[in-house]
Amino acid sequence: MKIVLDLDGTVCRTNTFRQWTLRTFLRPNALNQSLYLRSVAVFVWFYLLRMLGLLSHRQMKGRFVARFAAMVGRASPLTTERYLREFAASMTGEYLNRQVIQEVCRLQNDPTTMSLRRDVALATAAPSFYAEYIAESLGWDCFSSEIDLDRISAKSADCWQENLGDMKLRSIRDWLEGDEFVLFTDHQDDWPLIELSALVYLVNPAAELVGRMVSAHKPFRMLGNEGLEPDKPSRFRPVFDTGPIDQLETTP
Repeated sequence: MKIVLDLDGTVCRTNTFRQWTLRTFLRPNALNQSLYLRSVAVFVWFYLLRMLGLLSHRQMKGRFVARFAAMVGRASPLTTERYLREFAASMTGEYLNRQVIQEVCRLQNDPTTMSLRRDVALATAAPSFYAEYIAESLGWDCFSSEIDLDRISAKSADCWQENLGDMKLRSIRDWLEGDEFVLFTDHQDDWPLIELSALVYLVNPAAELVGRMVSAHKPFRMLGNEGLEPDKPSRFRPVFDTGPIDQLETTP
């Protein structure tokens, strides 16, 4: 049995795209250090246009991605990779949902599910340029919103497709290979996946989603939105060629 997990609000107790915009455009970093004030101005301008209703939420996200592509174009590949890896590490370090990770570990070690490391995938609408690093750090496969930073521009910012709903299901269909799977999610945008899953873990869900699950007679379990203790940052062990995950590691 395979395991599929959403990212925002499920694996991470935050909206990672919002965190990415805040940290990329409002905090001095290796990518914006020479144009920091312009970076802040861009952030304020895009949000102002959104508040005035001149940009849809999706259009605003596209503008941020296009601006990021321009920043990446001025930086070296090594600098960009280091920045994105550090961002991914900050998301798992600060916002990893302990209950979700512990349940994944339990399923992986449950002889009745026979889950292997390669049988876990992150399926998310988050941009591929940072989602893949988050998944890699956890040892999971990744299916995210594919964005080619070398090709996207302000004119093409609205052309990328978010990996949501039916598109998310299509993106992982080959990976599933017709196998049964367990789904972890917090949002009814994942209903196409919910309908096909053998079991659903709802993570801190809205009452509307719970009601829909009950009406559809879909089996589900509930998990909270619990993180690690403030003085115990996440050290979830990356999984590649070592043995099965048997626990969530934290610093002593």
